[in-house]
Amino acid sequence: MRPLAPRSEKLYRRLLSRAFGSADPPFFSRGDLSQWPEPQKDLLRAAVKRAYGEDSTGAQAILHGIPRGYRIEKLARIPSEDDALKYEKAAAKLPKSLQAMAILPMALGFRAEELLALPREAVETAVRSGELVFIRKGGREHALRVAKSKEMLRALLKTPAKQRRHLDLPEEWRHAGEILGRGTIESQYQALYRLVARVCREAGIERFSPHKLRHVFGTRLNRDGASPFTVQYALNHKNIRTTQRYVHPGAADAEKFMREF
Repeated sequence: MRPLAPRSEKLYRRLLSRAFGSADPPFFSRGDLSQWPEPQKDLLRAAVKRAYGEDSTGAQAILHGIPRGYRIEKLARIPSEDDALKYEKAAAKLPKSLQAMAILPMALGFRAEELLALPREAVETAVRSGELVFIRKGGREHALRVAKSKEMLRALLKTPAKQRRHLDLPEEWRHAGEILGRGTIESQYQALYRLVARVCREAGIERFSPHKLRHVFGTRLNRDGASPFTVQYALNHKNIRTTQRYVHPGAADAEKFMREF
């Protein structure tokens, strides 16, 4: 199994301790899990599978004890192309530094954690060479050509890290998240979430999370004719089935290929 992000690992261990009194198998139920919200039970199932690893037999016994509720499934709210264009237009009114942070998940398909952890050296090299090499989820190195995003990356380099106090002199950031704050990765993520929500509000569209911009990136690649495997590479997915969840064709996409009768 590939390693978890520190935030995910911490969340999994907290859920396991809450449900079973321990974050390490073997697990024994210590309460009624039927009252848990369905999203939390889904996360708990994922945590159990991760904890047991290859021991699928042990995991199955515990998973059967986590009750499934019945609910009407809702389609994920993914920004339409019209919403995405409105978002871009509103983001263009931000200061250059914030504009880059608000747009890069849509322009290059960054996960929030990948954008916040982006090292300055990688951006400097990308501006010179046109290729951005950085670490993605699971600790894997990945390369993207960024000729069409160079101006945003240059603006990012010119932006100082957020000052701790009024008297602090502007400093160069080491990781892009420092543009939004000097605290933990969690506090920087919250700052990014608020930034995206602010742009949505200015654009007059329904608020969504930074991760939804990654869905826009994948959908646009597919709409512009990229093969499924190209979209998979750009999104850095290990499994093509994961990529399928990031591509959201609509009626207008199907209409382009319909014959006239």
